[in-house]
Amino acid sequence: MSRVVFSFLALVVFLTTGCDRQMKYTISGTWKGADGQVVRLLEGWGENQDKVIDSVIVKDGRFHLEKPINQVGRGMLEFGTYFRPVLLDGEPVEIEVEGFQGDTTVKNSFVLQGSPEQTVMDKVQGIQMLRVFAMAFGIAVRDPML
Repeated sequence: MSRVVFSFLALVVFLTTGCDRQMKYTISGTWKGADGQVVRLLEGWGENQDKVIDSVIVKDGRFHLEKPINQVGRGMLEFGTYFRPVLLDGEPVEIEVEGFQGDTTVKNSFVLQGSPEQTVMDKVQGIQMLRVFAMAFGIAVRDPML
């Protein structure tokens, strides 16, 4: 299944990088109760999280990141203790964050909406996380594509 999804994403990258138009990523959202906190966009999905591509301070509960990109890429959004992979494909990304992960004294939620490819990527990541969790408890996991 993951091969199919990654092949699909590779096709999207190939088709969008062949265009002459200048792309940009646009990430906007709200983060309730987080004025003064920093939202960071890190390079990659974990292999180079020390490199900050972009950052912004939350003001009046809102934030906005936007820069030109040469090709479709991936990044990791950091919201305090929240980390979330994001597809930088030229499609706007809208995010709503409430609270802080691990803080049980307030409601915590995180909603990210982007391109259809972002949705597919999120589902694949969720399946992979379930597999890791199941294997940690010795539960056999069968590949649904077999």
